[in-house]
Amino acid sequence: MALGKTEIGLYAAGGVGLLASVALLASGRRRAGWPTLALTGALFTAGGATTYHRRRKTTALDGPLGLVESERVHSGGMRLRAYDDAEMGLKERVHLLQGLVADSVKDPVVRKKGLEITNKCPARDDKCELQAIFDYTAQNIRYSGDLGAHALSPGGPVEPVDTFQSAKRTIEFGAGDCDCQGILNASLAVVNGFPVKFRITSNTGSSWDHIYALAGTPKMNPRKWTALDTTLRRPKLGLQPRRAKYVDYDA
Repeated sequence: MALGKTEIGLYAAGGVGLLASVALLASGRRRAGWPTLALTGALFTAGGATTYHRRRKTTALDGPLGLVESERVHSGGMRLRAYDDAEMGLKERVHLLQGLVADSVKDPVVRKKGLEITNKCPARDDKCELQAIFDYTAQNIRYSGDLGAHALSPGGPVEPVDTFQSAKRTIEFGAGDCDCQGILNASLAVVNGFPVKFRITSNTGSSWDHIYALAGTPKMNPRKWTALDTTLRRPKLGLQPRRAKYVDYDA
């Protein structure tokens, strides 16, 4: 959450007071005013922190990851959970994806869809099952970019947004970006008994900008990991995009 004008003013006043007291001490002159300046600066700084904390608490809850979390219930019982943290690290984002996969595989709708998709495959035919999962997503889920940058609150700054959704919602909406399709593919693979990972990649080496699921075979003792990147322009089971670097996380 960005600092408001009140917090900025309090922090600025506090900083001026503290710097002035330090300057008096550094000058070597014994002036009685420096303790007052220091105390005033500290009070202004504490006031800014308190105001900011209270403003956050009025609209958010402290989430399990230590992030600022808010939740709204929309029509049809859909829940939108927001984490207001521009500095959220890669590991924390992956934790959110892992949670969505864990929730998705417990959803009867997702389990039913996953088993329907592979129903025509011979039993224990890993290759057929992965191909069926891949084809389902590639043919039925349209690639859609994330939300455009916008003001998150009236009068607030324009900020980018990264949206994740459960496998059930991606099936329902029929669209999703790379992380949404990664969650769906990972969930469908888990429902069919595959161990899965997330591969996060960087095109340039300077930032993480893409993600897709990997499924391990054989299921009980995986020695090969097959890419399920259904967002490519010409998607093909096992095909991976060019990348400057990558990192894998269990899904």
